Amino acid sequence: MLKKISLLSLSLVISLIIIEIFLSFFFPQDLTGSFRTYGKNGLLLNAKNKVVPVFHLGKKVSNYTFGEFHNRKYDLEKSDNKILILGDSFTFGWLLKDEDTFIYKLNENIDNFSFINSAAGGWGTSDQLKYLMSFCKTVNPKYIVVFLNTFDLERSTRSNLFLLDDDKIKESNNQISKLKIFLENSKIYNFSIENFHIINFLKKIFLSSSFSIQNNRSVGINDNNTNGENQKNNHSDFYRKLFLKFKEEVKICNSKVIIINLGWYNYNTSSTNTDEFIKNNINFFNKNFNFIDLNYDLIEIQENYTKFTIKNDDHPNKLGNEYLYEIIYKKLFPLIN
Repeated sequence: MLKKISLLSLSLVISLIIIEIFLSFFFPQDLTGSFRTYGKNGLLLNAKNKVVPVFHLGKKVSNYTFGEFHNRKYDLEKSDNKILILGDSFTFGWLLKDEDTFIYKLNENIDNFSFINSAAGGWGTSDQLKYLMSFCKTVNPKYIVVFLNTFDLERSTRSNLFLLDDDKIKESNNQISKLKIFLENSKIYNFSIENFHIINFLKKIFLSSSFSIQNNRSVGINDNNTNGENQKNNHSDFYRKLFLKFKEEVKICNSKVIIINLGWYNYNTSSTNTDEFIKNNINFFNKNFNFIDLNYDLIEIQENYTKFTIKNDDHPNKLGNEYLYEIIYKKLFPLIN
């Protein structure tokens, strides 16, 4: 009996080794480490004080270093004057080395400031507002720069972090996955996903199934009894109140906010709620914020996305980030100096 168990165990080990070798040569997986964690109310944050390897198409991109504010940490000279950066994966600089991202370039070329890039993939305006309320006093930034992207407001209506109730914004909670918490605290799991192709292959299958550990987000607006134009108006009202709450929280933090429409997708041709809202509310943004609209500055990108995006991915590539840096620097620099 013992001999049979030993033979079975040996066969299993050999099979796993063969599969691992096969995957590593013919279907290499992305051995990206775990870099997301939960914050207050189920806000999904970047990791804190951690170094994580990041891969794309089976090849290593870089090691990403995360700092004390759940921010992407850069190896640049520090300053007591901080600029807090909020946005999604475009602003984070996903799949690029630090020095190739437009935030790094801004930080490198704008003296006497440290840029705290706390942008995170999949974030919308609700996530950015919740981060601000949770960390602004800790970060203590002189300026807060919020980059709007094409799905930010849709993500907010699929989130429970803030709800529109009786015409007022109220805080709520996103669902928290106990499995995710267990895995992110497991040294064995973290070691395995950074070193074994077979583990990442199984992880990919699991995440693509109906048992995904991603947040199961519901609607942030109670619109069961509305449709058509009424629902559209409800969403617009919710979006405005989110931004006005942003304005209120910035004052509490004793900071100054600058909102930048990234303009990657032309809001004159885009059909997303976010782009349509921005296009129809330019006066609202100009009235309440220092607002920079890049929509008409990125025509070259909007007409040739392939040139400016990462291969097999929709995120801006190195050239796209250089383009963004040059445009943003000219418009942002006069507002912070």
